Amino acid sequence: MNTRFNNPRLPRVPLPGWADNFNRAAGDAIGVTSAEKRPWKVAGTIGNPIWSITSTGGVALTAATSGLNVAVADGLATNGTLTVTAKALGTSRRGGLAFRYRDIDNHYAIYQAANTSTLNLHKRINGNTATVLATSTYTPSDGDVYQVVLNNDTITVKVNGTTIITATDNAFTGETWHGLYGSSQALSMVWDDASFVAAA
Repeated sequence: MNTRFNNPRLPRVPLPGWADNFNRAAGDAIGVTSAEKRPWKVAGTIGNPIWSITSTGGVALTAATSGLNVAVADGLATNGTLTVTAKALGTSRRGGLAFRYRDIDNHYAIYQAANTSTLNLHKRINGNTATVLATSTYTPSDGDVYQVVLNNDTITVKVNGTTIITATDNAFTGETWHGLYGSSQALSMVWDDASFVAAA
């Protein structure tokens, strides 16, 4: 006998992962993801930064005093693939992706070093950003698609499908918040089509 059980009174169990196309009105705060309506958590090392929708679509860090800034959403999974498109790199760059975020002082991030072709994978632990796990040299362009693949202790960074960094570290294995990263110099960078797909 085939039986289907459906009780609308039971709470809906959220599925891991999220996606955001940032198709919202220009000037709106980053708010919640477009698909699952997960709230974006915004934090900075000095004050509260502002991430908002741009007039050309996508999202940007539009106000920050100084220091490091993130916008992350709960993917409900520590393993998976974080994907974001760099719609516009701007002039100073210094932006990237934050992942396995515990708090503003403890997380991983990849970021484009200011006005260079160096991409850094770093670990911020107890407020110390000195730990650079790996670096790679490549020439960034508007429209590049960045991916971070998280598989237990292995972190793989890809740009446009090509692996450019592989590192091993377990400091934040278990953390489930992933998203965007930028210093106060990254105000001209615009990100679009962000998603986190949990590993099967």
